[in-house]
Order: sequence, then structure tokens, then C-alpha cells
Amino acid sequence: ISHFAAMKQCMAIAVLTFAIEALIKNKKLLFVLFVFIAMLFHTYAILAIILLLFTNKPWTFMTYLTIAGIVLVLLTFESTITGLLSYADNIGKNYTASEVLESEAINPLRLAIFAVPPIISFLLQDYIQDDYGRKDSILMNMCVITFLIMSLGIGSSANLFARSSFYFELGTIIAFPWFVNQVFDKPTERFVSTSASICYIAFFIISNTNFATEYRAVTLIDFVKNIF
Repeated sequence: ISHFAAMKQCMAIAVLTFAIEALIKNKKLLFVLFVFIAMLFHTYAILAIILLLFTNKPWTFMTYLTIAGIVLVLLTFESTITGLLSYADNIGKNYTASEVLESEAINPLRLAIFAVPPIISFLLQDYIQDDYGRKDSILMNMCVITFLIMSLGIGSSANLFARSSFYFELGTIIAFPWFVNQVFDKPTERFVSTSASICYIAFFIISNTNFATEYRAVTLIDFVKNIF
């Protein structure tokens, strides 16, 4: 069941790529339509609707307001989680408080990797603030949102917050190479890009060691039978 849920979420994320393209082209109604379609695969996809508020340059008022909101959630974690669970119940997700609050925390290494783009973009914002177009702004804001949502799971509730952040991770994947290109000269850019690629590959290998070993040697027919 958990693997089928992951497949549904991947389908929702795939649909959201079209939603992000529509938002970049300022086609807001089309964006909302794609978000709604993505919800049909996985209800958490509704979170992407907040991108309507993040089409301006990062590290402006909305960014700091969001950070303040995240800090507030961290300070009132248990009561906030109770409210989130009530919402989840309303949209058909049945979790108990113990399931969420007593679950494992997000891997600090994973959080550190997703912290790199937003932190560097904050430190060097004076160098690239004038280079942001609408597309770059949306994608970099997605980087920041990904990191902020993940940070909520540093104490517990990794499953809830990691899955919630999935819908914004595409921004990190696309924006980071653009950011490196804007900040560094060509030799340094190649060095940073190569180093980042090595680190991401190492992170992927570490994170997926012994993952889903039961599916490494099954046929497609067996896999389909497992789903149903």
C-alpha cells in the first residue's frame, strides 16, 4: 500500500510540473486547474496552491512572513500538528497524533542538502537580486519553501513533512544550476557543479541503501499483482 501511495504522489508531482509552467506564464486559472487534477492523484498536492503568493523575488516580505510562520509552528508544534491532522482527516487522510508525533525525524543530512540553495541565495542576494525573472523567482521560492517545510520535521513527523515538501523540490533541482551560473565564473561554476553532482549522488546512494529490496528482482507482472 505504501508503495502504491508513493506512485500516486509521483503522478501528482508530474501533473504539477505543468502547473508550474502555467504559473511561470502567468496563466493562473490553468495553474489552479492543474493543481486540482494533481489532487485527484494525491490530496497533499493542494499545498502547491500557495505558489500563487510566491511569484515575486525571494527574500522579500512574503519570504520573511513565511519564515516567521514556520518559527511559530515550531514553537507551538503539538497544537499545530493537531490542527493539521484535523485538516488531513477532512480530506480523507486518517492519522492519529501518536503516529505523527512519535515518528522518526527527518535525516539532518537530507535537511542540510536542501538548505544549501536557500541559504546561499540569502547570503548572496545582493549579487543576483536584479537577475531574477518571474521563472527564477518562483523556482527559488520553491527552494526556500522546501527547506522550511522539511525543517518542521527535524524533531519528528518526518513522513508528514517530507511528503509535503515533495511538491516543491522540483524548484531546487532546476534553480540550483541557474543560481550557480549567476554567481560564479566559468571555472568556479564547473568546480561547484561537479562537487554538487558528486555530493548529490553520494546522498542518493546513502539514502537508498537497502531501499525496497523486495522489488529488485521481480517481474513487471509480479509488481502489478503486488499493487492490486
